[in-house]
Amino acid sequence: MNLKNLTARLALLDPDTLFPQGFGKAISWRGSYDEIAFIPDENTDVQTMHAHALAANGKTMEGYKGGNYEMGPLTPCNIAGYGCYGGDDDRLTLWRWRCMCALAGVPFDHPAMADEVSA
Repeated sequence: MNLKNLTARLALLDPDTLFPQGFGKAISWRGSYDEIAFIPDENTDVQTMHAHALAANGKTMEGYKGGNYEMGPLTPCNIAGYGCYGGDDDRLTLWRWRCMCALAGVPFDHPAMADEVSA
């Protein structure tokens, strides 16, 4: 899932919805420095996650071993802590997003869970 898709999905949810397995601040992902990693966070509301996702757009981030990388709407998103690399397990896929939403009590037929969303 890219940043544009993530922010569009977050915008569809109630800002007060609490995600038991959410995310916080965006950093450069160790797996590929030109990708975003959101640091895992527990019991985070949608409003906070949305603010972190919006703040990442257009931001220049320093890679784990140096270099500067600009993040934009098409930048792939991951969930991983600083310096952590879990390969494909870090990817914020639609499946992972749906699992996160389900844990937060979001019904499967909610528009944020759809295969495609309009940004």
